[in-house]
Amino acid sequence: SNWGKDRRSTWWTMETSSLNLALLVITPQSEDYADIVTLVKITFDVSQTGQLKASVKMSSTSQTSTLWFVLGGVVIFFALAYGIMSFATYPGNRRKLRKAWDCLITLCCTIH
Repeated sequence: SNWGKDRRSTWWTMETSSLNLALLVITPQSEDYADIVTLVKITFDVSQTGQLKASVKMSSTSQTSTLWFVLGGVVIFFALAYGIMSFATYPGNRRKLRKAWDCLITLCCTIH
């Protein structure tokens, strides 16, 4: 069979203006951590003059355990409870700085 001799590359021809490659790279971690999954996209662009330009885009992710979301909710709950208790504990105009500080801490913890 002459298949190897007569075969032409169909990936890269004179009419090709762009070639995209996508790779999925899995980086194993220790038993206590989830594996890191990275999507690598490589694009080769060819200009009319034959100039070759390559660009790379990477996006990594790791699976987050359910405990993380639970603890995030617990932190928000306690931050809001702290803010409410702060208003109840310091009525009126007494200790304005303390109230302002408590509100700032509550807001920062909730946003974070």
